[in-house]
Amino acid sequence: MVMEYITAEETVILAVLPAYVDFTTCECINLAQSVDKSGERTIGVVTKIDRADKGILAKIKAEKKMDLRLRLGCIPVRNRTQEEVEKDVSSTEIRAKEATFFRDHEELKHLSEDKRGMDALAGKLADIQLERLLTTMPKLGKQIADRLKDVKAQFDSLGEVWCLVEPCFLNYGRQLGHKVGQQEDIFRGPVWPD
Repeated sequence: MVMEYITAEETVILAVLPAYVDFTTCECINLAQSVDKSGERTIGVVTKIDRADKGILAKIKAEKKMDLRLRLGCIPVRNRTQEEVEKDVSSTEIRAKEATFFRDHEELKHLSEDKRGMDALAGKLADIQLERLLTTMPKLGKQIADRLKDVKAQFDSLGEVWCLVEPCFLNYGRQLGHKVGQQEDIFRGPVWPD
């Protein structure tokens, strides 16, 4: 089932790696590499970092040397403990505990703040999503324009019936384009024909 989602070129793959295992033997890495050979769509998320053995910083930094092909990077995060879940500790407190953990950790304090923790992961994912959106929207816009052209040709073959439908269809397309945003900017040119 996972393969169905990670195969699409538009998908970003989050390879979730427990800190205490050998990254090279993780099934998620093997799955990611089977569909993303260069690793350009894969980001590593190292969980359970508070249970990591000594040498975790070298392990995180060595992801390129181990040929894990995590071109989007590798970000360690501190998970909530079972006790924190049971006590319903707020997300604000969890983030504060995570910041303290990284600040005080003998090795991980040397990672810059933009490469560790949930906030760094959220920021990185937002940046990736925006970049993907900007690179895939022109392609999607062209696909829509091509499909619209094909559908218009089919309607043209219907004769008089199309004369009644065409203005509504084109108006809908323009409204949809404006709801998506400034179609000139996102699609790098007009999508909806006049």
